[in-house]
Amino acid sequence: RSGGPIDPADPAYCEQVRSEPGHVTIRRLNRSEFNNTVRDLLGTTLSPADDFPADDESGDGFDNNGSILTVGNLLLEKYETAARALSTEALAAGSSARSTFLDCDPAALGETVCARDFAERFGRRAFRRPLGADEVDRLVALYENAKAEGENHDDALALTMRAMLVSPSFIYRVEVG
Repeated sequence: RSGGPIDPADPAYCEQVRSEPGHVTIRRLNRSEFNNTVRDLLGTTLSPADDFPADDESGDGFDNNGSILTVGNLLLEKYETAARALSTEALAAGSSARSTFLDCDPAALGETVCARDFAERFGRRAFRRPLGADEVDRLVALYENAKAEGENHDDALALTMRAMLVSPSFIYRVEVG
């Protein structure tokens, strides 16, 4: 079509315009997002990210730029410390997180069945997507290894929860599509 620009309301406009959506950077949760996420996920009053190293800021003052939010050794240690505290609180008797994610009766159904149910239910919320069968199998294997090493059911579940809370699938936000 010749003779000047096409009106965007004209159906021919879409045929003439090249669409290039660009790229999306996988981005880790910044400190405030981490605190908000664990609060919403676990119902905790803890703010573990307050102890994390300060997030880098872009030249514009934003702390959610995916290309500058790196993960160093100190931050990895802080994630592990946070995961320990959060899993201890979440799996304590009477906690709201425990009643939300652990309504399976291990005496009736078996501990491994309940660990699988926990991995699927908690994982879906923690990873913000359903887990693949291979991911669930790895988490259940971690649970079973902890049991084989002498851990009780709750301690093995806490290890499984910690693994999810330090996983890149939890720490990073991935935009799909």
